[in-house]
Amino acid sequence: MCIVVGNGPSLNKVDFALLEDQDVFISNYAFFDPRLLAAAKYLCIVNYLVAEQEASAINALSGTNKLFPYWLGYCLEKDPDTYFFPARAEERFSTDAARSVSWRSTVTFSMLQIAYALGYRKVLLIGFDHSYQQSAGAAEGDVLRQDGDDQNHFRASYFKGKLWQAASVANMERTYERSRRCFELDGREIVNCTAGGNLETFRRGELAEELVNGCRRIVVKQAEGGSLGFRVRNVFSQIFRFFASRSGVFVGAVLFFLVAINGSIADDLIGGDRALEMLVDALSFFAGFLLVGYLYVKFSQPR
Repeated sequence: MCIVVGNGPSLNKVDFALLEDQDVFISNYAFFDPRLLAAAKYLCIVNYLVAEQEASAINALSGTNKLFPYWLGYCLEKDPDTYFFPARAEERFSTDAARSVSWRSTVTFSMLQIAYALGYRKVLLIGFDHSYQQSAGAAEGDVLRQDGDDQNHFRASYFKGKLWQAASVANMERTYERSRRCFELDGREIVNCTAGGNLETFRRGELAEELVNGCRRIVVKQAEGGSLGFRVRNVFSQIFRFFASRSGVFVGAVLFFLVAINGSIADDLIGGDRALEMLVDALSFFAGFLLVGYLYVKFSQPR
């Protein structure tokens, strides 16, 4: 179980003592708060403006695992606490962080993928107010300057005097929905423990209670559309998860070979032995079943 910290104003209502001895993810300028920095196990930054404007302070940090996309290496330095991960700008939840982590709309999307890859079964969210005061007509990604106090974050000085990019809560919700579906597909859960706020994608909970209750196995309900396709994909994902790994390429090749020999080639190999022919038929059928399952899981994951 871990805690992912958003940086909204509601964070000021959190009892920070509850973060002690927990695995805590923080992001962006949250490290300027000594309480959050002391509690943090991971610091994640994916925005170039955040990185550029406080590069010296970020580089000086030690004792916290710093997680950055590889392309921020032009301003953030490599040190024993720093991990650069491969990243792509797309709305696809990656379950293999070693291969790629998607970043889009919010740093939280990247943190949830990393938390998934690290094996956390339950993720608790705090400080996710899910609302922004910004210039009328501003589109996601537009660069804005914060001249006055910052009303969007838990510290008035958070972006004060700095540049930041306009947000889109609608686009954020799409990344949250993808995250929720992938977690639940594997029997995991994301719980929103924010005090108030407008984020309703996840089940609500109280931080103190959720920490005591621990993890629970999530069963995908028919409410997820109730479609046969969704339930079949859930079954396939459990059976064939191995085949979606790096080893899947090798295994897929072996399965293809087994299917291929079930024909005229098989006749030459087994010399007309009926028992062996039936065995090859059975193996070929099973191999084909596994191959179909592998392809189904590989290309039908929520995007």
